[in-house]
Amino acid sequence: MSEGGGAISLQEYSGGSGLINSEKAELLEVKRRVDLTVAVRLRRAAIVVSWLSVLFGFTQGVTAVVYASKLSSDTLFGFGLNAILDSTSSIVVLWRFHSKDLYSESREQKACLIIAILFVVSSTSLLIMTILTLVKENKEKQLVTLSILSLVNGCSNLVLGIVKCGIGYKLESKSLMNDSVITFVGAVISFSAFLATDLYEHNSSLWYIDNVFGVGCSLFLYLFAITLFYQFCSRGSSVQS
Repeated sequence: MSEGGGAISLQEYSGGSGLINSEKAELLEVKRRVDLTVAVRLRRAAIVVSWLSVLFGFTQGVTAVVYASKLSSDTLFGFGLNAILDSTSSIVVLWRFHSKDLYSESREQKACLIIAILFVVSSTSLLIMTILTLVKENKEKQLVTLSILSLVNGCSNLVLGIVKCGIGYKLESKSLMNDSVITFVGAVISFSAFLATDLYEHNSSLWYIDNVFGVGCSLFLYLFAITLFYQFCSRGSSVQS
């Protein structure tokens, strides 16, 4: 089959001979980045990586929150909250790809809107946590535990983010690519905390470095969410007109 997918459904692709009639194919033919066979495999890959993100994010989040309560660590609590929101974002992506259409514009738009809302929640919680830590001048005490968790979380989020972004690009899925953004932000937060612990061991006056990164990440998520809301409203206006 030539490069084309349009709104071709999975049922049409898998049913009978796997082909639709030539007239319908011509009407629905839209040039895509990958052919339909590859797109079906990538859809499965998107579902698998999203499930991995859900399971890992939830496990990572609960672990970080538990350690945060035991060690009175605002940084670990921020890790945990961001990981849980990342997990929730991946659930939205799973909903988007459990669709009969490989390229469902309607589900893409709805998923992007929900992810934008999650961005606002994530950025707000992150900003509040970092500001409270700066005001209280709360300095981390269990540096070894924080270093290990932040390094593991950072490396895992970086790999997941790259995979999500690659699959999302090939499938032309903005929801999956937007989901990768919050994963990358989680990686940045984790690596900044790892760097901050190393700097703190050499110079205790630099205890606030990871909070500075936290403020920067929260502002970035705010701006990204505003962009997504604007795109959603613009498409809605163009459809009505």
